[in-house]
Amino acid sequence: MSCYDRGSNMDNQQLYIKEIDDWKGKVSKGSLLEYRIQRLFFAMGYYTKTGVIIKSGQGATADVITDLDVYGIYIHKNFTSKRIWADCKSGKAKPLERISWIKGIRSTIRIDDIVFVKSGVRTNTKQFAHRSGIMVLDESILSKLESDYEVDANDWSGPWNPGTQENMLAQLKAIDKSTRGICSRSSDFIASAYWSLGEYARLKKCITAIRELGDLLQLFQGKREYSILKWAICQLVPMFALATLNICRELYFLNDYEKTLIIDDNLISSEIPIDKRTDIVNATYKIAQGIIEQQYPGVHFPSLDSSLGLKPPVYYEKFHDLIFRITKNPNQYYDVLRLLDYSLQEYCLCNTKIDETTLGKRIPNYRNAYIGEKTLLHFIIDICNIPLDFFTPILHNR
Repeated sequence: MSCYDRGSNMDNQQLYIKEIDDWKGKVSKGSLLEYRIQRLFFAMGYYTKTGVIIKSGQGATADVITDLDVYGIYIHKNFTSKRIWADCKSGKAKPLERISWIKGIRSTIRIDDIVFVKSGVRTNTKQFAHRSGIMVLDESILSKLESDYEVDANDWSGPWNPGTQENMLAQLKAIDKSTRGICSRSSDFIASAYWSLGEYARLKKCITAIRELGDLLQLFQGKREYSILKWAICQLVPMFALATLNICRELYFLNDYEKTLIIDDNLISSEIPIDKRTDIVNATYKIAQGIIEQQYPGVHFPSLDSSLGLKPPVYYEKFHDLIFRITKNPNQYYDVLRLLDYSLQEYCLCNTKIDETTLGKRIPNYRNAYIGEKTLLHFIIDICNIPLDFFTPILHNR
């Protein structure tokens, strides 16, 4: 039975996604292990992603450093975070070589905890890994942890449902012929570009991507591509929320006036601070003056606009309000990433009614987090022009 058959409105939910029971036997052993680890990390309290590509920088010329099989982010009540990476190997990888490789990668990326998932690793190799700050997880320990965290071995739902998640980035990119590169850019952004940016650049690019994909929904109304676009938006919303919470971490111990100054400065400048940008422009202007004066002595130069003509995005005041609301109500937001991710992938994507009992078990702080979830979704609806009924299962099926 497809996820769209479970009491869903089929007008826009064409059966492009594999049937839930149909993925079994078609998903590789390695992918299934990654979904299993993703499910465990979620139960441990992490917002999780699979297949995160880490590059040496931005742009087409950046080199791929590695892809993180499973990446998890744990948000504390004061908005600080902890990051975990699981390197999953179901085949014949040599444990010592892999652990040495992981040690090298760790020095280039910000990771707090690393788990190497591989069965058949000898005890002395595990001890070597432990001394290097790497935990080794084999089948027996994995099963024990699943029992400890009350993970149902038959639970393949939400973000770790292979039937709704497998190969989706490739399917998104395949739409690109009729979208002027929007879908290809969004696919690359979700997989890799997002993770090499600063928080404000992440924030603004998430908003742009959600808005562009939202504009395409009407074009593909009633077609299978509609559901692929919907999947992408459901991926981007938690990513927007993650950038927002990371910004809250930087602002949490500041007063509202200081928060406003820093927000506006960064919304205008993104990756290059305004003062540095001004220095660059002034230096360039002086060089140009010198060159021109050599040719035309005594020429008059107009004064340089110190603001550089830069303005914050139109939503800057609404973003102020969002940041103030979040930082004044941390209990409503520290676990909102997991709630957003699960409810969007399980209920919004499949257009099914919310199961509050299930959510209450998965998210102990569910009642508070739901207030935060609604606030974030209404912000997205407002500034990205997403139709109100897009998030109907979450906002109205209560």
